[in-house]
Amino acid sequence: MIRNVNVNVKSVFVFALILGMVAGLGECRSEENPAERIVWHANLKRGLALAKQTNRPIFLVSGAPSCLGVPGVW
Repeated sequence: MIRNVNVNVKSVFVFALILGMVAGLGECRSEENPAERIVWHANLKRGLALAKQTNRPIFLVSGAPSCLGVPGVW
């Protein structure tokens, strides 16, 4: 009896998952001319200046090479 309940729960879960994926397909359309939302800058000072000028937030990603087998953040 418990095994049948587990099978039914799994079936309902899989059905709901597939239904959610199919429902989301209509919303996954790409824009013809999408606006540039993320701009990458290699220079922090210029990136900060542009963010201040355009009143937009920044997302800072920092990286360093590995040192003695300890990987950096890339």
